[in-house]
Amino acid sequence: AMEEARQLVDCFWRELGDDFGAGLEVQLLEFRPVGLDVGGLLRRHPESHKVGVYGETCYARFYLHEYLPQASRAVWLDPDTILEADVTRLYRTPMAHALAAVPEGECCFEHAQRMAELVGANASAHSLLQELNPSDWFNSGVLVLDLDRWRDGGITHELERLVGATELFYPDQLALNLMFGEHYDHLDWRWNVHGMGGPGEYRYPQR
Repeated sequence: AMEEARQLVDCFWRELGDDFGAGLEVQLLEFRPVGLDVGGLLRRHPESHKVGVYGETCYARFYLHEYLPQASRAVWLDPDTILEADVTRLYRTPMAHALAAVPEGECCFEHAQRMAELVGANASAHSLLQELNPSDWFNSGVLVLDLDRWRDGGITHELERLVGATELFYPDQLALNLMFGEHYDHLDWRWNVHGMGGPGEYRYPQR
């Protein structure tokens, strides 16, 4: 896997060119096993694959403070994210909480509820969903994390507990919403715009 990653980095540099890539550095990090028995949960709940379980790497965002021990902040981008702007502004977003994300609102929360019915999510997932305020629901594909707060707050341990309680339903996203609720910084909607495949009824604000 690391060799494939190096080949991707080489391709990245070839596409950018020497001038454009000046001053940039790419550091490859070896994936570490997460503190979750993802394989065991999948064996007990094979239906979970219907809601997009992506394996252990999906949960790496829970451990960024361990991967980057000297960093005070990190930006997480899901691999299907297409960048169209300089993320320096995103990285420098003023933050009062441990997490910043784009709120999706009620329609995407209702989509999660429908999926819970469709795949037969466990009683705990159903119950915990009801505790959330639909207007606070956020997407976990683009995040800014205050890593100092993650180190101090026991956040990762609680996320691991929540993933186990919900048995991989809406894998990392439900756990993160349950963990933070309304207590996250709102990013401008332009930082996480869905393309094809998102809930069809979602409408973005007028420009």
